[in-house]
Amino acid sequence: MSGDVRKKNLVRWQPLGEASVDVRVSDGVEILHEASNEETAWVGRGPWRDLSAMERSTLSAQSLNTWSESLVTLDLSSDLLAFAHETLIAPLTATNGARNDALVKAIAHFRHCLREALIGAGIKLDTAGPADVIVNPPGMRSTAYDYDEGRPRGLHLDNHQSLPLHKRADSFVLASMNIGWQSRYLHFVPAPMSTLLHKLEFPETCGLLPREIKDLYFQRFPCDPIVKVTIPPGTVYLLQTQNYIHDGETVPGTIPDVVFLMMGNPS
Repeated sequence: MSGDVRKKNLVRWQPLGEASVDVRVSDGVEILHEASNEETAWVGRGPWRDLSAMERSTLSAQSLNTWSESLVTLDLSSDLLAFAHETLIAPLTATNGARNDALVKAIAHFRHCLREALIGAGIKLDTAGPADVIVNPPGMRSTAYDYDEGRPRGLHLDNHQSLPLHKRADSFVLASMNIGWQSRYLHFVPAPMSTLLHKLEFPETCGLLPREIKDLYFQRFPCDPIVKVTIPPGTVYLLQTQNYIHDGETVPGTIPDVVFLMMGNPS
């Protein structure tokens, strides 16, 4: 069954603390637009349905597995969310998103606070990767943006470290905290790079670019499931986004989406 997540080699979802995050699934993808640089923008195809009891049991982990097999969601304190509003929103608004010393210092300080909150939950990330705060418009089916093309990228693989395909399981973990005022969504294919290559019958030494792997995968398996995870304000998710095809979505309306991102090596 192409749309049954039980039949896949899955990432394991690990909700920590009081997380009660809504998880849904779409039975495939559709094309948002064709891009002139030969990279197609794919998004999850509605309707989104609830997970069956078997699927939820399969996806849910009782303990943290290796990061190459895990998605973690964690509800953080309301105090940390309020602190994000106090320390990040003001300098972000003052510069209209442009990076100045005040905003750079605010990002570094909030990164420290978020790292401390994660350590309190038993998760340690170093500071080897980048950190940033991003504002997205409401009603975006894809929050990944191709500035060269001037349009959304759709589901994609990050490439911050330019790692070879066989090293993707050792890539940075992204911690993405919703510091806005309404929920946002994570979309991802519940299978790591190694599984994508196995299904495509390609060796890890095939030499293809991540975007080429993604496009070939969706062309051959357009009905494979896309998982959609609701990320409420104050919730952080952690995922190897250089190892998993993923994207974000914002809710319709007039309120912008604001997310804090940081990457690092877990220990």
